[in-house]
Amino acid sequence: MGKQITLTFIFSLGLLACRGDTPINQLSDYELAQKHKECIKRKPTAPGAAMACENIRRECDRRHKRLGNYICAN
Repeated sequence: MGKQITLTFIFSLGLLACRGDTPINQLSDYELAQKHKECIKRKPTAPGAAMACENIRRECDRRHKRLGNYICAN
């Protein structure tokens, strides 16, 4: 049950990321790092979940360029 909720959340996050002004850019650094860690751990293969994880990775990269440090350590 917990896995379904997590995948649903990641999928929803991925869909929202397509809109432009997304909640992903409103996540704290800590929350973003946790989501990134979860993506690495689970390695989703479902298209929606994989897209959500890619969006999380892009946000990590964007913040890395802006801040000069990488908050989403592997």
